Amino acid sequence: MPFPRLVAFDLDGTLVDSREAIVGTFNGVLARAGLPRVEPAWIHGQIGQPLRDMLRRAVPPPLRPDDLGPLEAAYHQAFLQHAVARVKPQVHALALLDTLAAADVALALVTTRQRGSTDAILAHVGLAGRFARVVAGDEVASPKPDPEGLLRVLADLGVSAEDAVYVGDTRVDVEAGDAAGVRVVAVAHGAAAAEELAALGAEVAADLREVEACLGTGAPAGVQR
Repeated sequence: MPFPRLVAFDLDGTLVDSREAIVGTFNGVLARAGLPRVEPAWIHGQIGQPLRDMLRRAVPPPLRPDDLGPLEAAYHQAFLQHAVARVKPQVHALALLDTLAAADVALALVTTRQRGSTDAILAHVGLAGRFARVVAGDEVASPKPDPEGLLRVLADLGVSAEDAVYVGDTRVDVEAGDAAGVRVVAVAHGAAAAEELAALGAEVAADLREVEACLGTGAPAGVQR
């Protein structure tokens, strides 16, 4: 079977490995604010969630919700200034995008990350200019797991949900794809383990090389939803 008309990707954990950069920035911001650091494994499990939600879960009472804004702003500034250079492309990411582009597949990106750091990361890892449409977390009213970003991509590019695939690595990616009505392929090299992704009913691929094989055949990479 041919490739789908559109393949949309998540960014963190899917196309790039940003775990070290996220953990260092997150705990650095907490430490500078006099707050306790959190375990890296906890942060790994939260990647893909909106930053405000991560901070709300990590910061102990009696910090008020209004106090989260300065922490959020400090994180975004610190990430742009110090962490982007530590982000690396996932193995086979460039090759997969090249293969899909050569097959005239439309490419898109839907992420909860803000647009500023999204653009900075794409430029740093050599992925800038690869996507027909990029929707960042600060460009939607409701970020993932809400399907707003994916639905906007489908509408903007004139592609039906049946002709699209979303590739991600977390629970929120699977939930957003399901809600948008698109096929979801989840890679197990990101924030969530293969067992968790399979339990959600996702098609699971070990890595992006396996994603390419899955998309090219139309067959599930791991567990059929």
